[in-house]
Amino acid sequence: MAAQEYSTDSHPDIPTPQPPHEDPCVVHRPLDMRGGGEEYALQLARALECPLYTYSCEIDTPDDVDVREFGEGSILDHLPADFTKFEYSDYSPPEHHDCVITTGSMALPTIHHPDQHRIHLQHTPARWLYDLNHRQDDNVLVRLYKAATRSYNETTTRRIDDWVTNSEIISRRLDTYYDHDTLDVIHPPVDTDDYHSRPGEGFLLYLGRLEPHKGVREIVEQISGTDYTLKVAGTGSLEDELREIAGENVTFLGYVDESRKKRLLARADALVFNSFREDFGIVPIEAMASGTPVIGVDEGFTTHQITDGVTGVLFERGGLLNAVERRYQQSFDPDWLMHEAEEYGLERFRDEWRRLIYGDE
Repeated sequence: MAAQEYSTDSHPDIPTPQPPHEDPCVVHRPLDMRGGGEEYALQLARALECPLYTYSCEIDTPDDVDVREFGEGSILDHLPADFTKFEYSDYSPPEHHDCVITTGSMALPTIHHPDQHRIHLQHTPARWLYDLNHRQDDNVLVRLYKAATRSYNETTTRRIDDWVTNSEIISRRLDTYYDHDTLDVIHPPVDTDDYHSRPGEGFLLYLGRLEPHKGVREIVEQISGTDYTLKVAGTGSLEDELREIAGENVTFLGYVDESRKKRLLARADALVFNSFREDFGIVPIEAMASGTPVIGVDEGFTTHQITDGVTGVLFERGGLLNAVERRYQQSFDPDWLMHEAEEYGLERFRDEWRRLIYGDE
């Protein structure tokens, strides 16, 4: 008997839906904190006027954002590897959405329906697995776990139709670590109109998590014992260690709410920003929106945010004190700083995403 021949014509390729879309949704990791990634996801859902799905919401969210929890999961919810939860069928976005926008590395494994257009908003490939891996003192078992996690992580990227990144720096990392191109770069939103400028009150400000990759230890070490006053706002794993090495000219404020944060940014002589190869960095934009210059390390996206001598002072890593001296030798125009921050405002963010998803002009 002759072998049966099958025609591929009866199974034509079905193209992935493309913009303009009518019913998108956003999928994000559990909302258990209010960080930059969470703020981006909430503002994205607001801009697109679409629901945001997550499997757990433990924070207060804006009334005009439709946050929906996936519902009951399974016993697997108790596994320590949170990123595997998005493999479960219960955590798939409903089929009626024609476009699914997942955000952050944890939501990368989300399994969407085949007739949905899948876009992944990449903040950064998990830094503990990639660009910060060499800075960690791991034992053999941890190295093996990280290698397996990288392998798993990279297989999930094949599910994505298109990629959007939060900065040009991340587009480069996306190509380096995942071998994928970027459809578009849409910077995080900052409500620049919600900040105000006040005369400086004679102190430098560090604002952010007290973690190694933020470079905060270097800031405290170099400024301690000098004639400059440093205020440190934030909490993290390094807090006890930093308090031990800090001089009397360094004050730790702990966690500060949004209102106090804005007052500090408005009254500081400068924000000090020293993160290792920062992928974007919202705090420097918030400082400029407050009319406050930024003393920033000349690497990562910080290089692109700061114009040396105009919106702040750039320095090579290790040269912070010299940069502080330069800041006090120069004057900065608060109005111009606030004008430069508008490039990252909410209106720009909304327009770029609506153009991408809905085809708005």
